[in-house]
Amino acid sequence: MNQRERFRRVMHFEPVDRVPNVEIGYMDHIPELWYAQGLPADIPFWGKRGDLQYSRNSRELTEYFGLDSHNVIFGVGISGEEYPRPTQEIVAEDEDTQTVRYSDGSLMRELKYDRGIFQDLDWGVKSRSDWEATKKRYVAGWHNISPTREELASIRDRDYPAQVGMMGFFDKIRKWMGFQATCLVFFDDPDMAKDMVDFWADYLLEHLRMLLEVFTPEMVELGEDMAYNHGSMLPPRTVEEFLVPGYAKLSSFLNSRGVDIIAIDSDGFVDELIP
Repeated sequence: MNQRERFRRVMHFEPVDRVPNVEIGYMDHIPELWYAQGLPADIPFWGKRGDLQYSRNSRELTEYFGLDSHNVIFGVGISGEEYPRPTQEIVAEDEDTQTVRYSDGSLMRELKYDRGIFQDLDWGVKSRSDWEATKKRYVAGWHNISPTREELASIRDRDYPAQVGMMGFFDKIRKWMGFQATCLVFFDDPDMAKDMVDFWADYLLEHLRMLLEVFTPEMVELGEDMAYNHGSMLPPRTVEEFLVPGYAKLSSFLNSRGVDIIAIDSDGFVDELIP
């Protein structure tokens, strides 16, 4: 049983020879720590460009820990950024952080040693006019998809699972507006909130149609980060009214094209949302 078969069987609640054991990846500052703690220096940390089965953690590191390749987690990506990509300007810095202003109107304080750890300070969408301008800066196309069309075509007959990852609706609106404004927009301006969900669903669908002409993934995952350890950031009735129509539009299309494993990365306790 190869890894692709094993993954599909696990996700369909069928018997397997063993459960896959996958590490999703590491923060950028981890290599320096681990080499200092004894990881052999001849083991590269990050995957080689072009090795689509080990596109994040290296093959050598994965085998060193006795794990399976991780493409079930870091596989194919649909960018959630504008096109052309926002430019940036460092407006302040100290020993550990830098504050960066982006051309989309956002402002972020980032750790210098790991830009994956940051604090949002300002956002680009504060009004209807901001939102209308923002929509025009999203241009669908293969420039938003990684790996390339040719690389994806080369792994149609792979023996490992691959997924498509993309930003979900709550997560994307939060990137546009910030956390507090996102939680309020569903109540203060429901028409705008629905337009945001509709726009993002159509944007993702346009890219999924392109992708599925080339290859079929085992799973599609929407990143939402929509919960803390005690519950969802939105009440179930709000998710039902605003987000579920977007989920339904995407899942209906994916199901029609043979993709029946669809995940939401919730980042917290979402039991109340599962029904």
